[in-house]
Amino acid sequence: MGGAYAMHLRWDILQPGYQTSRDCGRLAAFMESTDFDTMAPRDDLAFAGTQYVLANPGQSYIAHAANLAGQIGLRGMTAGTHTLRWLDIPTGTEVIQTNVADGD
Repeated sequence: MGGAYAMHLRWDILQPGYQTSRDCGRLAAFMESTDFDTMAPRDDLAFAGTQYVLANPGQSYIAHAANLAGQIGLRGMTAGTHTLRWLDIPTGTEVIQTNVADGD
């Protein structure tokens, strides 16, 4: 999978333009910057438009939503403030939000 940790069903790495390769690189870099190796699939924690969840409950979470139209969310997070890191794979745009309280 060229270093990617998830493969989109319609990715075609043989097409010219290398967009898929760039997407794989962005996804791989994002995943390698997390502690995903301590997480397990926990789709039962998905809320709202969230499709898939990797989690080490109480420690860290990765939530995925393709083509999100609405909200993304997680169930059962530890109460408190959190740091959120958002990645838009097609553009490579990353946003970090710190001190986000539950329900914000």
